[in-house]
Amino acid sequence: MRVLLIVVALAIAALTVARAEEPEPATNLRTPSVTLSASMGWRLDAVVMIDLVAGVPVLVIGGDVINASSIERKSPTVRFGLRDANRREFFHWTVKLDQATIRPGDWAPFETRLERPPGETHSVEIQTVDELGQ
Repeated sequence: MRVLLIVVALAIAALTVARAEEPEPATNLRTPSVTLSASMGWRLDAVVMIDLVAGVPVLVIGGDVINASSIERKSPTVRFGLRDANRREFFHWTVKLDQATIRPGDWAPFETRLERPPGETHSVEIQTVDELGQ
C-alpha cells in the first residue's frame, strides 16, 4: 500500500512539473487604448482587441466611417498609428475603404489586422484622411 501511495504521489508531482513547463500563451499583451480623430463631416466608431490565432497575438481593429454631412462624399482613407506610453507614434499604416462613396448618414465598414503587435504598443490612433479636392 505504501508503494502505491508513493507511485501516485510521484505521478501527481510529474504532472504538476509537466504542466508548469508548458509555455504560456502570448496573451499578456494588453488591449491598447483608442483615440478617434475624424476630419470634418466624418464620424468614426471602432473596436480594438487582441486576438490569439494559432498562438500568435493579432491586433484586430474594426469599425465604421460614418458620413455625418448632408452630401454624398468620396470615402476617406483610414489611418492607424501605434503609440508608445509617451504618446510617440512609432508605426502607422492606412486602409482604403471598399466603398468609393458614402451617402449622407450612411457608413462604410473597415477592418485591419496586425500580427505580433510590438510590445510597446500603448495606444492606437485612428484617423480619417480626406483626399485633396473634396
